[in-house]
Amino acid sequence: MAHVDRKEYLKIFIALFVLTIVEVGVVEVPWLAERKGMMILALTVLAVYKAFLVLWFFMHLKHDSKPLRVGVIYSAIFPVLYALGLIAEGIWRSGKFTDGGP
Repeated sequence: MAHVDRKEYLKIFIALFVLTIVEVGVVEVPWLAERKGMMILALTVLAVYKAFLVLWFFMHLKHDSKPLRVGVIYSAIFPVLYALGLIAEGIWRSGKFTDGGP
């Protein structure tokens, strides 16, 4: 495994800190709070990027072999897809996107 520089850790820590501040800021923006879908999308993108940074640098995927990286990334995608499927089913069952049928 390659040596990881402390400066690199500090840069990633600062990036994660700034992204967290941006997430809090996104929630506090008045015009974005009115558009829940956009706010949820923005928060999701920020959270996924932060998770990528943690996986890539703090869990050392940057220095691992390509097959291991691909395996970890694909394994992380399946729970996300499952959660999106459950969310879609919940929305469908609530009837928010139907014509008000039975």
